[in-house]
Amino acid sequence: MNEYITKYIKDLSINSPIDSTKFSEIINSIDCNFPDDYLEFLRETNGGEGTIANGKYVQFWRAEDLIKYNGGFGEFTPDFFLIASDGGGTGFAIRRKEGTFVSFPFIGADEDIIDDVGKVFREFLAYLSLPWTRPDGFEFEEDDDDNASMKW
Repeated sequence: MNEYITKYIKDLSINSPIDSTKFSEIINSIDCNFPDDYLEFLRETNGGEGTIANGKYVQFWRAEDLIKYNGGFGEFTPDFFLIASDGGGTGFAIRRKEGTFVSFPFIGADEDIIDDVGKVFREFLAYLSLPWTRPDGFEFEEDDDDNASMKW
């Protein structure tokens, strides 16, 4: 796997790899232009969860769960394919045609509140490595001792 990607995911709890034949069957059954670097990550890790370089928490879904987790959601956001969440109210997806990464709230997702967060997987991981922020400037960070701090 690419060294830049490995740097970002070093603290993730990764899953056991999936059989390569099963992996190919699943990916080939999905109408999405998956970026090659994301597919390499998924093939080698089969998803995982944790913080990205002391930034945001993320749950990358297992290959075998991708179709299930996208069921029903496609009618609301047909141009996107969900691949992960923050474990709360935010989903992370790939634009089906462009193969770029986006972030949006699960409730009330519409084009006005979808954020582009990476043209390639490495950029998406860089976005996830940043501390969580709100539009009003409030930040939540953890220090090296896992102590939470808030900044205005």
